[in-house]
Amino acid sequence: RTAIACLLEVSPQDVPHFLHDGCDGATFLDRIDAYLADQGLVLIAIPFVDTVQSVMDTMMNTNPNIRYLISGQSERGIDHVVIACNGETIWDTHHSDAGLCAPCSSGYVWVEFLASRKAHK
Repeated sequence: RTAIACLLEVSPQDVPHFLHDGCDGATFLDRIDAYLADQGLVLIAIPFVDTVQSVMDTMMNTNPNIRYLISGQSERGIDHVVIACNGETIWDTHHSDAGLCAPCSSGYVWVEFLASRKAHK
C-alpha cells in the first residue's frame, strides 16, 4: 500500500490496504491489479538472479531517474520491498530504514514499476 502510494505520489490513505484481511498472495496481486487498472496502470515485475546492489546499479544505468519497487530480504530476514532510484534506496517503508541486504527467499531480486495499461493490452 505505502510503496504503491509512493510511486503514485499520493497519500497511503488514498490507496487501499491490499492485505487488510491476511489474504493469500494471488488475492493480494489481484487487488493491486484491480486498483491500478482503475488508475489506467499495470505493475510490471521482473525477477533478477543477482545481488540487490547489482540490480540497483543495472537499473541506474539503464533507467536513470526512474523510481521503482525492489524486493529482497531485509536485515530482519524477511522479504521486503523498498523504493529505489539511481542505484540507492530512496525510501524504506519499515521504520528501521535498513533497506535490503539479499535476494528474496525465492532467490530472486524483484524489480517492479508502473506502466500504462493501454500499452499492456
